[in-house]
Amino acid sequence: MRMDLLPADGSRASGQGEIRAFLEKQMGTKMEMQSPGVACFNNKDVPGVAIENGTYKQSGNGKPIEGSYLVVLAYLPADAGGPGWVIAQQALTAKPH
Repeated sequence: MRMDLLPADGSRASGQGEIRAFLEKQMGTKMEMQSPGVACFNNKDVPGVAIENGTYKQSGNGKPIEGSYLVVLAYLPADAGGPGWVIAQQALTAKPH
């Protein structure tokens, strides 16, 4: 499964190496998140999918950023060789200043 990170600046980090490099640049920042909840789906058509969204504030590396986030999780069962819950897709958007 390919993983992507979609930061608020509109760029994309694909795969473990690019995601790790992006997150290492963010070290030292503070992230506050508020989530109204998580929606989970588990039926024969959509096995093990969860969606979370909310707002965030990031500070500590340059000017503060506020925006919204969306995370899509997928459940890959161990009996099928999966690790359990994984991030299938994640995105951040920033409010314009």
